[in-house]
Amino acid sequence: MRVISRRALLRGLGAAPILLAVRAGAQGSRPQAGGGSIALRDGRLWLEVRIGPRGPFPFVIDTGTNVNLIRADLARELGLRMLGSLSMEGIGGAVIGERFLGRNVRLGELEVGDMVFAGQAEGLRIHHEAKGALSASMLTFADAELDFEAMEWRIRPAGIETRPGYEMLPSLIERARPGTGASPIFLDAAIGGQNYRLQVDTGSPAPLHLWPRATRRRGLWDNGRPYAPVRPGGIGGDGQRGRVMRIGEVAIGSLHFPNMLAVADDPRNASAQRGDGLIGLPLLQRMNLSTDLRRNRLWARANALPAPPERYGLSGLWVDPGRGGLHVVEVSPASPAAEAGLRVGDVIPDIGLEAFVGRLAARPGDAVEIDYRREGEARRARLVLRAFL
Repeated sequence: MRVISRRALLRGLGAAPILLAVRAGAQGSRPQAGGGSIALRDGRLWLEVRIGPRGPFPFVIDTGTNVNLIRADLARELGLRMLGSLSMEGIGGAVIGERFLGRNVRLGELEVGDMVFAGQAEGLRIHHEAKGALSASMLTFADAELDFEAMEWRIRPAGIETRPGYEMLPSLIERARPGTGASPIFLDAAIGGQNYRLQVDTGSPAPLHLWPRATRRRGLWDNGRPYAPVRPGGIGGDGQRGRVMRIGEVAIGSLHFPNMLAVADDPRNASAQRGDGLIGLPLLQRMNLSTDLRRNRLWARANALPAPPERYGLSGLWVDPGRGGLHVVEVSPASPAAEAGLRVGDVIPDIGLEAFVGRLAARPGDAVEIDYRREGEARRARLVLRAFL
């Protein structure tokens, strides 16, 4: 399971707003309502974007960011005006990016006028096919909807009067100060009877991602508990290793989601993130969402979409490059790696990390033979991949 975590709130944006204007309607009295078709693909939420006469370009909607992002090479190709630089800090550290002004931007079928984008600097990850990412302003600039059944994003600047079939969730749209970017959305979720505040992050491919203090509070970092090792990544590169594990039922208002997976961060790590973690796209797409800026709340109703396939590493093994080969540094209990007899400290020679990870990226039921050394003695393990969580 390749997890890309929520981008930590980006700092140093400056005074320019993210979404400068939504074009006036025909009468010039109100900003126009509109939207566009969205798509779920490769664990991401997509919307087409035009900038001036160019496009459409594939962008992802990532409500875990408070700035809109664009690949710097595309911004230069389009001749976008540069507004200066900004510092962005995330899970892997700080990076420096540039700000660009996009003129006559169209999001789906909606003309939004001018938009400010942060240029994708080295270490700033979106998706290899995406030309950029759209921030939480997609839902918090005005009342808006993500309708996963109709596959539409809609914005309603005049407000949404009624929401038949929806319930107002225990939530908060935290109104951002001018010049600090888009307003984040937080949900309160009950996990095992305890409440946790989670940021709504359509850019996270993990259903739930719990920060260190939430992991510590739930007592999840138990070496007797099966898990799949994972290293989240985001702005600045890779973060510390975490664990994918079962955490049981998650309740959000009257909506209940049984037997959920979550990424848990190591509770020994320091954490500057706000809240207790993230609620990501695999869980969010099972609800139709609607923002209510008058009350600063999020509404939702369960939809008919099936739960997406679960994704995590099927070996329970983590290796790091070292002297003499790849060193086994984690073996999950009750995993295929443990059943094959592998232990922390074993060394796998004569293969590079990328090639070895590729061998483990096979299907459930496939067998992988691993030659390794333990205290100088040559051994062989037969690892049969399976869903073990």
